Amino acid sequence: NSVISKGNEGTAVFKVSVNGNPTVVNRRKYPRMPLDNKCTVTMADRTITCKMVNISANGLAFETTDENIAKSKGTLLAFKIEGFNVVPDGKVLGRIIRCSEVGDKFIVGCRMPEDSDEIKEHVSKNYSE
Repeated sequence: NSVISKGNEGTAVFKVSVNGNPTVVNRRKYPRMPLDNKCTVTMADRTITCKMVNISANGLAFETTDENIAKSKGTLLAFKIEGFNVVPDGKVLGRIIRCSEVGDKFIVGCRMPEDSDEIKEHVSKNYSE
């Protein structure tokens, strides 16, 4: 049950009041599977060890304490994910699209240049939301 009403006079603002517990629609193209694997992240000038947070057929997120990577939106990174032999050579590319600071760490979200059928199949076989 919901009610939509006009906001302040003279604005294009509307107020949506929802009663109950609404279902949130997943906005992602593919489901993301949580991962806890270590990974090696390579930028043009250096390589660091981080921890994976999740992966999907067209994106991934990792955790780092490296502030320089966290501030490198738009940078293309190469990932080697330990124990994740789903893709050839275990290597994945991703471009930084967002970064969230959580305590003393950063959660960095990346979009892959291309969708991966191998990862899509792996997630569908091994993870259910």
